[in-house]
Amino acid sequence: MQNWRLICLNEKWLCDFGIITLCHNLNNITEPLEGNKIDNVFKIYMRDSGLEIDFVSKINNDISLIEVKATTGNTKSAKTVLRNSQYDANICYKLSENNIGVAENIITIPYYMTFLL
Repeated sequence: MQNWRLICLNEKWLCDFGIITLCHNLNNITEPLEGNKIDNVFKIYMRDSGLEIDFVSKINNDISLIEVKATTGNTKSAKTVLRNSQYDANICYKLSENNIGVAENIITIPYYMTFLL
């Protein structure tokens, strides 16, 4: 338990300067997100992660999945979470080079429009 605190302290200045971002795992994708975070289980992000579901965030009072795709990309993991009633997430924003689009509850948004989320 002490090791992760030491890592957090050592990496804090990197976070403060925007060089890395700590992204904590969640116990469950339900409200409150902050209350479901696992303090000692996290990933350190530096630029492109290549993960299936990149972020979970609250947008317009809804728990939302956010996927960032280098190409058109598949949203298989997001679809699995969205179809599962044990999770409170019911929308996914897919950020990519593509045009705006909507397919079921997945909204595709071009990178340049990310600031609108």
